[in-house]
Amino acid sequence: MALYLRHPECSEDCAFAMVHSLSSEYQIRIFTEKELDDDNFFDHIDVIAFPGGIGDSDRYADFFTRTRANRIARFLDGGGHYLASAWVLIGLEAGISIYLLMLTQFDM
Repeated sequence: MALYLRHPECSEDCAFAMVHSLSSEYQIRIFTEKELDDDNFFDHIDVIAFPGGIGDSDRYADFFTRTRANRIARFLDGGGHYLASAWVLIGLEAGISIYLLMLTQFDM
């Protein structure tokens, strides 16, 4: 699992809570947008996750260039999975057992 970190858009607290909750079951790699420029970034990654944060989607284009966004789209088109912040927040609020149950439904 690759976990995006860009505070405050994707909160450090939320990211670290995800790592704490999931690291016993999943290998987690924390990344920044610049790492998406590496052609081999998605090797050995099944899920790309974006933790909750300030929710300012208007700033998305400031750090995800078209090329980086297209790389994510190709990863998803090729069968990769995306863990959206809404699911993350539901999982953290409802408890880890429900959170892990949601993840297991993605066939990772």
